[in-house]
Amino acid sequence: MDICDRINEIIKHENLNIASFARKIGIGDQTVRGVVAMRRNKPGFDFIMKIVQTFDWLDAHWLITGEGDMICKNMLTMGGVKNHPRLKRF
Repeated sequence: MDICDRINEIIKHENLNIASFARKIGIGDQTVRGVVAMRRNKPGFDFIMKIVQTFDWLDAHWLITGEGDMICKNMLTMGGVKNHPRLKRF
C-alpha cells in the first residue's frame, strides 16, 4: 500500500468523495484527483500537512510510512500537529 492508497483509506473512513475531501482539506479537487484517482502525482508536503491538520484522529506516521495504525490509539494528535511527538520539530 502506497501513500495514495492510504489517502484513499482516509477518504473512505470519513465517508467522503474526492471533491468533498478536497474541500475539507482546502486543496483543489483536480490536485486531489491527480493523486488519489489518476495517480499521476505523489502528494507534496503541503498536501500531507493539510490532511494531518484536518483529521486529528489520524496517525501522521502511518500516513507517511504505512507503519502502525491509521487511527492514533493514544490520541496524541488531539489539538493538531503541534502536539504530535513525531512532528514537534516542524
